[in-house]
Amino acid sequence: MANYFKTAKAFSEQSKDLADSIKAFAKDAILERKGDIRAFSAHSREEQNKLINKEFMAEVAKRSGYSLAEGASNTEAMRYASNPMVKYFANQIKTEMIDMILPDVLMNGALRYIAEFKYADLGDTISFNVENNTLFTVSKAGYRKRNTNIQKSFKTTVTMSGENHMITVGDDLYNIVTGFANIAYDVMRATLSMETCMLFEAYSNFTNAMNNLTGNLKVVNYSEKGLIKLCETVTAYNQGRKAVILGTPTALKSILPSNANYRYLLDSEYVKLGHLQTFNGKIYL
Repeated sequence: MANYFKTAKAFSEQSKDLADSIKAFAKDAILERKGDIRAFSAHSREEQNKLINKEFMAEVAKRSGYSLAEGASNTEAMRYASNPMVKYFANQIKTEMIDMILPDVLMNGALRYIAEFKYADLGDTISFNVENNTLFTVSKAGYRKRNTNIQKSFKTTVTMSGENHMITVGDDLYNIVTGFANIAYDVMRATLSMETCMLFEAYSNFTNAMNNLTGNLKVVNYSEKGLIKLCETVTAYNQGRKAVILGTPTALKSILPSNANYRYLLDSEYVKLGHLQTFNGKIYL
């Protein structure tokens, strides 16, 4: 997202009503995706779609200098939608709408658990500073001994060259003008497509890194004892910070105490959520 902050700020200032409306739509769409009953409770999806279509066309008219008279015929609407200037600014505004909501979608999805976000212009390289979590060795003090071995830890800098991606969505501007299609729907779908692509690439790189692990950090097949040992090992590597286990609710249901006498009460997390929030003191999502 080249120059995201500049374009998003300019869009929110120049097209405040449309920017606020698409952000509200994205917020409700994210809640709906999570199964939250609050989604589209203030205004229905249909109402928001109509409002955003209206504000979108008003913005297109403002930037292009061409407007469509209210009550225009289908032929006039077709000519208007085919105007090169109208089409150009419609595509530009759609891109700015995507830029406006993409960070919200990314920060509310699964990608945030395994990826670090940074913004850069096209062609730029990005540097990540990796902290050294190695502790200093403590030596026994001797009589009249004022110093021991000098120790120093350094950060590791990892430089990455970005791999550019792109997406082209073919909207029928005539259908949006006449109300048979909704620009908010296409903008949200394009944004979710970008998020999914980034998520799959992160999963792929994460999987490759995990497959290259050796020693105590690689465990084959699941067992309760093996998982506990792995969590303790990861916690020790991270200087006491609890291990985090990621997975789908269906997969995480397998991570349960194997004791047949274990009871799940009606108000327990397992009954309420379908999985446990904590297992033997180790947090998982």
